[in-house]
Parts: sequence; C-alpha cells; structure tokens
Amino acid sequence: MGWVWNLVQQVATHQAALASGLAAILGATLGALFSGFFTERGKQVAITNHIEELKTQLSDNTRITRGIERQFASEDWFAKGEFEYRCQQLSQLYGPLYGHLKTTHDLYDLWMGGKMPNVNLRIKKLLEDQNNLFIGLIRSTVHLLDENEMPPCIVRLITSALVWNLYCPASEEGALPPELAKDDRVKYPLENKTEEIKKERDQLYSKFAYHLAA
Repeated sequence: MGWVWNLVQQVATHQAALASGLAAILGATLGALFSGFFTERGKQVAITNHIEELKTQLSDNTRITRGIERQFASEDWFAKGEFEYRCQQLSQLYGPLYGHLKTTHDLYDLWMGGKMPNVNLRIKKLLEDQNNLFIGLIRSTVHLLDENEMPPCIVRLITSALVWNLYCPASEEGALPPELAKDDRVKYPLENKTEEIKKERDQLYSKFAYHLAA
C-alpha cells in the first residue's frame, strides 16, 4: 500500500503545481489585460484632457481676437468719422473762405496800392459782395467750426466785414473813420486754419487707409 500512497502524493503534488502554474498564467494574463486597459484608459483620459485644454485655449484666443477686432473696428469707425468731418469742414467752410481770400488777395493789394483808381467803386462793390458771402457762409456753417465756441478770428472776420460794408462801398470816397480803423475788433484777421485742418485730414486718411489695407 505504500506505493499507492506515494502515487497519490505525486498526483497531488502535480495537481498543485499545475494549479499554481495555471493561477500564475491566469494572474499574468489578467494583469496584462487590466494593465493594458488602465494604460489605454489613462491615454484616453490624457487625450480628453488635452482636447479640453485646447478647446479652452481656442476659446480664449477667439475671445481675445474678437476683442482686438472690435477695438480696431471702433478705432476705424472713429477715424472714419473724424476724417469725414474734416472733409466736410474743408469743403463747406474753411476751403471756400480760403479760396475766396486767396483769389482776391492780389486784386486787393493792387487796389490798395492805388494801381486801379478808375474802377475804385466797382472793386469796393466786389469786396462788399465777397464780405456778404463770408458772413452768410459762416452763419450757415457754424456747426463746422473747429472750436466749441465761435473763435475770435471768425468773430473779427464778421465784424470787420460788416463795418467795412457800412462805410467803404457807399461812395468813391467812402472809408473807415480813422479811430474806428484802429480798433482791434475791426482789423481784418490774418489767422487761417485751412492748412492746419488739411494736414489733420491727410493724417487721418493715412491712418484710416492703413487699417483698410492691413
């Protein structure tokens, strides 16, 4: 019977070894499966987190870009409005004033120099008409003056034109009384904002055109 017991022990030992081997193999297999699952799951989580981070960054970049675009659009809008206002000033007020003064400047100098005595009264009437044009032009375009209040030079221009018209074109000999002619409120102003406004208009146009081309 001893050999039987030995055989049973061998079989039991073999089964235990087999069971141990199977358990090891099963454990390794399950370990590999779970390890692969969690590794892949980790990758998926990392990718998902990365995508969410990219979405956040894209959203922030879009928000910032739109903010910059709105800022440029606002600046362009104001620049365009300022440019159009300067053009309106030049075309309706300062430009016509400047043009009339420039085109009659030589005539006035010739007349004041005594070189046109035979048409003295006609020139006075011509200058009277021009003064009336200035007065009407300024009164109809007060909203285009560059200052919040009517500037002193414009007030003097109107006063000078009105006073001159009251005395000088009345006759060949008509002239301002000496004391009145010395009054600063009657003296013809020499200031001219036309060139200054033209420069501002050109600068605004350059800035506006740059934004359009960008």
